[in-house]
Amino acid sequence: MHVTIDHAKLTSAATKLEELANRIDGQKSRATSGTPIGLPTLGASPLGPKVRWMRDELPKLQGLAAIGLLLDTEGNGHATFDVNNNVDDIRAMLGETLANKSSEVRTWDKEGYEQYADLFAKWTEDPTVMSSFYTTLGPEGTLRFMSNAAQDPQGYGLKPEVQQQLLDDLRDGLETATTSDDFDDVSFGHGLVEQATIDVEDIAREPGYNPSGALAFLLRDGTFDRPFLQTVATDLDQYERIEKDGARGLWGTRPTNGADFGQFMPYGTAMTYDNLDPMSGLMSAMENDPEYALEFFSDDSHPEGIHTRSYYYIHDRNWDQDAYESITGVLDAATTDPDLISDPQSTSARQAALLASRTVDYLSERDNFDSILERFEFVDNGAPESIAHILSTYMAGVDNALLPNANGDVDPGIFTLSSDAHNADMPNVPLFDRGSLEKLSLFAMASDDGFAELRNGLNDYRADKLSALADQVAGSPDDDFQSRLTTGLQADARLEGFFVHTIGEDKIHDGEEADKRTQGWIDFGSDVFDLLPVPGLDKMAEGTTKDIISAAVDRGKGDGKDAITDWLVHAEDDARASSTEAAESTLQQQSYLVATLLAERNLAGDPNIDVPSWDEYQAMNDGDQATVLSNLMSGKDGVGDHFSIDDYQQAYNAEFFDYFK
Repeated sequence: MHVTIDHAKLTSAATKLEELANRIDGQKSRATSGTPIGLPTLGASPLGPKVRWMRDELPKLQGLAAIGLLLDTEGNGHATFDVNNNVDDIRAMLGETLANKSSEVRTWDKEGYEQYADLFAKWTEDPTVMSSFYTTLGPEGTLRFMSNAAQDPQGYGLKPEVQQQLLDDLRDGLETATTSDDFDDVSFGHGLVEQATIDVEDIAREPGYNPSGALAFLLRDGTFDRPFLQTVATDLDQYERIEKDGARGLWGTRPTNGADFGQFMPYGTAMTYDNLDPMSGLMSAMENDPEYALEFFSDDSHPEGIHTRSYYYIHDRNWDQDAYESITGVLDAATTDPDLISDPQSTSARQAALLASRTVDYLSERDNFDSILERFEFVDNGAPESIAHILSTYMAGVDNALLPNANGDVDPGIFTLSSDAHNADMPNVPLFDRGSLEKLSLFAMASDDGFAELRNGLNDYRADKLSALADQVAGSPDDDFQSRLTTGLQADARLEGFFVHTIGEDKIHDGEEADKRTQGWIDFGSDVFDLLPVPGLDKMAEGTTKDIISAAVDRGKGDGKDAITDWLVHAEDDARASSTEAAESTLQQQSYLVATLLAERNLAGDPNIDVPSWDEYQAMNDGDQATVLSNLMSGKDGVGDHFSIDDYQQAYNAEFFDYFK
């Protein structure tokens, strides 16, 4: 079909047609909802087919108008071209035309750049257009177009926001293209990596071309179809880890040739002055596909003399460019995604737990671990929260590592935990050791979000475990259940003591800031009581005890952290405690809260005992506090037959002092 298009008039006609269809649908909706009697559906009325025709014709008109605009080389508002009268053919032609016209987009042509960017933005979610666009442009053409689009406008008036929009839309468009059956995403992925890994000497002779930087930007936080993501990941891994044996400076030293994509990256993801790192972009993309991320890191095959993927990327490789945000984010996704670990018997749960164990072990053994922590003095990103979420999800493994007879230096692995609290074996629990946990806990607490995530995770774990143990004793006088409770209480004291001590080792937050965080940890430790899964208690919605891992999965990353992070930001100057006071303050608080928990679980001698809340107790004078505590800890009316404050203190002090002399 040979057509001559007045693109302005056709655009106006398409807009009016859409407005008419919307008005008809709106009137129908108001009529249907505003009458008490049934009305015929719009589809059954004479208007129904007409509205459907309008909707069907819209993409044709919009596509033809867009093609006309692109082909209006004379600038007179008209364009003549041949096209089939089929909506898919029109869309495909639009994609081809967008690709062919991309070579004319230059940063010194402000008006042309803006016009193209605005037009492209309207079609990024159309699979047919985007598949045609990227197929026509090809991998090399895509990276060259992006490199041109990222060049310095050099005073021609083009705003960085417009460049940002186009570059972001190019990523969005590729995400859409990879979902199309018509797009060969595997070949395209191969081609992108092939271009990004061209010899540095060859790139240096290509003015304006920065393929590795463009690929790094393209991948950053993208959500791509699995075959494309897997292809890019496999090829990049083959090039960097195997062919180049992890050579330092592999990406950063490649020339930008004037296309500095770092200026368009999210804050904190381009912390160095080097060229962008495609592997950081890849990790952030894999974070959006946890199942494949787990598959990637679980592949232990490797040539002789080359480290496995997990060891290389967690232990060896440098991630300074984005301050370890992408690598910790993808490890968090791969080890904690509910679809992967909700069934603790599954293969994916086993792989996730093993990867969690490797994450803690390998990160803690990095030669530059201290310098990583030092970065968080001036970088606030999601890395600490990701590590905190891993530890929170696998708090049962942390608990096990703090047993008095636990091996202080274990290799990564998994084991089956015999859970007294749940009268069941818990398969696929990660192995941790104390030294690695102390380092990773410091990592997790490096940001306010990580600090809050870890405190909440510990509270959830303790609430679930202690309430389950107490319920067993309340339901049966069996001495075995009391022995389990005693053991559980000692473990609980060790957990709290371990983390309070770790806060004291924090070298990132000094002086008053460190004191404030210590006080925050203490204050929000009382939240464990609000989380008890028992009908009748305040703030509880469920009455069944859950598997420990499932409980962590249900809570989700970031849930409930706002109160803590807000407190850390707005705490008054006097709402602080020095680290030297932390041990005693926490011990006093947790002893009282545990005793209160047991009383609420019907383990007090007097079932009607009145136990003030922790806040009420704190507000009392010394004499009244002594009376309440004496009554609560007594064997007659209180919980003394089930809880020894001396034993709890001994276990706490052993963790806080003895292991960290």
